[in-house]
Amino acid sequence: MNTTRIFYGGVLAGIILFVGATGTNNVILGSDWGAWAKAMGPLNHAPSQLVASLIWLVVMVLIGVTGMWIYAAVRSRLTPGPATAAKVGVAVWVCAFFAPELGNIALGAYPMNTIVVGSLAGLVGAVLSMLAGAWVYRD
Repeated sequence: MNTTRIFYGGVLAGIILFVGATGTNNVILGSDWGAWAKAMGPLNHAPSQLVASLIWLVVMVLIGVTGMWIYAAVRSRLTPGPATAAKVGVAVWVCAFFAPELGNIALGAYPMNTIVVGSLAGLVGAVLSMLAGAWVYRD
């Protein structure tokens, strides 16, 4: 496996995930998140917007690099290309987006709309990011 290409493809994938999540949460779900934060009041202990954004950028790059590592590992078995990248994107979505959102439903901590929209947007982002990362990857 080409670890340099895994890293570059993963960083690209992570940036795509970050931009997609930022757009979804600020543009589409911004008012929902604002209402949630207001309802939480003093129970909300989130860091500043800048610190939170940097943390989310790191999280998304870690997801991207991990997804590209999985893509590099399975491409010889499933054949290189967009179909395999899309399958890896779905697997990444299940582990990094869908399963945690099920946990959020169980906790009842977030509005259902933010969970459903965020999860669906995460699916699109995970598949697109793995397609972009796979485009960068070469053995």
